[in-house]
Amino acid sequence: MVVLTPPTQHIHPIRCAREYRFPPRVWAEAFAGVDWSSARCLSEKPGRAVWRVVLDLPDGPEELVVKVCMHRSIVDSARSVAHLGRLQRQWRGAARLSRKGFGVARGLALLRGRAGGRSCDVLVMASAPGVPLIDLMASPGSLGVRTEHEIARLLGELVSLLDGERLHSKDLKPSNILVDLDTEDGVPALTIIDSDTVGHRPDHPLLPLLLEPMGVGVLPRRSLLARAVKSWAWHEWLNAPYDTLEREIGGRPEHELARRAWAELEALAEEHGDPTPRHDPLVRAAEPLTLGGTA
Repeated sequence: MVVLTPPTQHIHPIRCAREYRFPPRVWAEAFAGVDWSSARCLSEKPGRAVWRVVLDLPDGPEELVVKVCMHRSIVDSARSVAHLGRLQRQWRGAARLSRKGFGVARGLALLRGRAGGRSCDVLVMASAPGVPLIDLMASPGSLGVRTEHEIARLLGELVSLLDGERLHSKDLKPSNILVDLDTEDGVPALTIIDSDTVGHRPDHPLLPLLLEPMGVGVLPRRSLLARAVKSWAWHEWLNAPYDTLEREIGGRPEHELARRAWAELEALAEEHGDPTPRHDPLVRAAEPLTLGGTA
């Protein structure tokens, strides 16, 4: 299988963080200097790829994440020019999350390139520490019970806080969340690495966290799911206007919220049909395809 790599010609910066405002030649040389045949591909889908590579930049070599999105039609090109493309949306989504203090992979440079009659967008991002949550789900028992429950609690809290800021996302799924276990205070840190659907609310804010592991056969045990749901319900109650839920539901509203959420999630998952994703997040591809120029 061939995998898309960034172009090395006709590069035009669209948005750049202050310290990454380099001329096109610098980016072209940095991409050309990577041995893509041995570089680490984090994710691959038709017309898209995500790489973790070391780029040789003016301030020295730096390990970064590079996302490439090919324009597969005139509609894709038009959306990119109108700043509505996938990577443009991710740039804006990451900025919104960062402004509110959420852990998110920072966008450093948004570029557009063209080669061989094909155009693409390239997003260069800071490399965030951690392991994809879906990988941890695929290795049950690799973490202690206490750590597993702490991650579940943090996930429920994160979803509630995002929903409260209207920064919910249809793509807040385990493959788009990194879990960093090596923190100073010992509390796992969660980082969102895909933010192009920020502001688009799913049928239930917890649903994306459920469907993906169901689809690839790594759904956590019931006690961890319950921990996440209860954490979400607790923070929904905690952040609601004073006495609102007590008047609507009665005493201990967080328990009733958790019960309702569990029932709703079960119904939504059943209505959803086959949850198998089009692209298995646990499968990594390898052979690179260069989009113009030299790989």
